[in-house]
Amino acid sequence: TVNQTAASVTLSPTSVTFNSIGAAATLVATVRDAGGNIISGATVTWATSSSSVATVSAAGLVTAVADGTATITATSGSASGAATVTVQTTSY
Repeated sequence: TVNQTAASVTLSPTSVTFNSIGAAATLVATVRDAGGNIISGATVTWATSSSSVATVSAAGLVTAVADGTATITATSGSASGAATVTVQTTSY
């Protein structure tokens, strides 16, 4: 077996805008090795910069909590990728 090491993590989409509390969307993380090959089944850890704005599940499901902006980060090994989440329930 070949031991693939994560060199990059890209998220799709890279930005999400919610206009209602409780709205949700799933982010997809693609993990690639140094050669650019996709590592299937790679372990990805999800995190949010602000759980008061948006939460993220272990499967990458992002849920809007309150108005604001948060960064969702997916990490695999030493590589990580990020997406910006904006929650704006009021129009200006």
